[in-house]
Amino acid sequence: MNETQPIKNGFEALEKTLWNAVEVIGKAFNNVLETILEPLYDRCLLAASAENPKWYYYYKNAKKLRTREKYRILLQDRFFLLLEKAKTEKASSGVQYV
Repeated sequence: MNETQPIKNGFEALEKTLWNAVEVIGKAFNNVLETILEPLYDRCLLAASAENPKWYYYYKNAKKLRTREKYRILLQDRFFLLLEKAKTEKASSGVQYV
């Protein structure tokens, strides 16, 4: 028997344990994403659709994936435009960002 065999076996066991831990953490993180971030994302898109609520309706209910994607992208662009507008309004009012 090789002298390094127990060390090799120990590292293989450690590697297997670490991969299992990564898998469990990944599943837990995925659950967090599904339960917290997806509703938040929908709320942000809903807020961006205040000017044109039809976009949100199409994003949620269109039959074709291509149409849903189109309106999702429009809503995302609108949301980021609103964020940029709010940032410039705050900056012009004297609020400083770090």
